[in-house]
Amino acid sequence: MTCEITPLSFAEIEASEAVLFEGGAPSTLRPIGCFCWLLRAPDFTALVDTGISDFGVINATVKTNGRSWQAAGRRPIQAQLASAGLSPDDIDAVILTHLHYDHASNVDLFGRARFFVGEREWDWARSEGARTALPQLAGALAFLEALPADRLSLLPDSAEPLPGVRTRHVGGHTPGSIMVECETDAGRVIMPGDAIFLLDNLRRKTAIGLTSSHEESRAVIDLLSDFDGIVLPSHDLDAARQINGTGAQSC
Repeated sequence: MTCEITPLSFAEIEASEAVLFEGGAPSTLRPIGCFCWLLRAPDFTALVDTGISDFGVINATVKTNGRSWQAAGRRPIQAQLASAGLSPDDIDAVILTHLHYDHASNVDLFGRARFFVGEREWDWARSEGARTALPQLAGALAFLEALPADRLSLLPDSAEPLPGVRTRHVGGHTPGSIMVECETDAGRVIMPGDAIFLLDNLRRKTAIGLTSSHEESRAVIDLLSDFDGIVLPSHDLDAARQINGTGAQSC
């Protein structure tokens, strides 16, 4: 089944290359963005991640060399969906690549969606260590934990949560991070979440710096370097330009 992908853009920040690249210079900064992805197919309308809800929350806990996330004129997810002719109630499914705030903080808007989370990510995020180190996880976790069983599915390491949409556990950035793959009119597309931050991770063949496992993050570079298709990192300001061939427009 072929999907149409629409990028939804939330924010930007100047991030340290020590975060973006293994061995990167801490004092070298570069602008990055924050995207989630709207998938439309004949049988479903879905999101891969849900973006940033409250800049106060994320900027109280996540800063880079004193910089903070800024919307810079970008609109909330409800307005971006409206531009695509949709409301939150039109979303059938949400696949979360991982549970960091910039990827999962709008989950409570989607009152009829079924949610898909990697089983390893779920176990990690609910651990005492993760809850203590990352208090911004609390909002998404509280919502997801309260869902009835038929609206929350925990994914094994390899799965097909929606027709033609496949997920794969890769770990790295978080212990349970997953990547999402689908077919489009432009060819195969992988949405790697934060398994890589930028296309330059692939161009440089250099893993991310902010990771729970350098070994797993290095393995992602090998995996994606062999992928014959389009890769859409969630923080690359230019990555969405690759999917013009799907007919999708930025909202």
